[in-house]
Amino acid sequence: MARRGLNNENIMEEATLFVQEKGFDNFSLRELAHRLNVKPASLYNHIDGIDAINLSVGATAAGRLKQAMISAMLSKGRREALRAAAKAFRDFALENPELYKAIIRLPSMKSDKAREALHDCFEPLKECVGRFIEDEAMKLNYYRTIRALIHGYTALEERGFMRVNLTPPNDSFEWAVESLLTQMEANADKEETT
Repeated sequence: MARRGLNNENIMEEATLFVQEKGFDNFSLRELAHRLNVKPASLYNHIDGIDAINLSVGATAAGRLKQAMISAMLSKGRREALRAAAKAFRDFALENPELYKAIIRLPSMKSDKAREALHDCFEPLKECVGRFIEDEAMKLNYYRTIRALIHGYTALEERGFMRVNLTPPNDSFEWAVESLLTQMEANADKEETT
């Protein structure tokens, strides 16, 4: 039943695909082993258990989200870059809900690798906010606000809210981001005049 070429990399690749297909909460080492055509015990020659897989899937997902935001921001001014990063974040969360769950669970893993993956993931948003705001405390407040806005909005959307036809969900999301951008620009102008 052993599969030639089994290694940490292809185990984690398959685990990421499995999470996307079956769901983060439906993941099992037994089914992963079956998908890889090996005995469950064989996985332990390459991995440290389910926690290591959850961490790897979360870190992989975080890297993908980061790259989506970076790609969206390329060659854009500060306002357009934040709009694009917010949209890329929202799109990723809605199109990859199970991978997004893996990202959201990184803080509970309490490891350096999890903290690094989470920190790196949201650097593009921090960079966008930094284009407006210099004050570190205010920058942190805006960064947290934009993350909370996007996360909350996508969480509600994924659960079936935001479906009233009076205003399409995209329009409401764009309005929320624009409102925050306007406030950030006003605060940036205040910083420049003081």
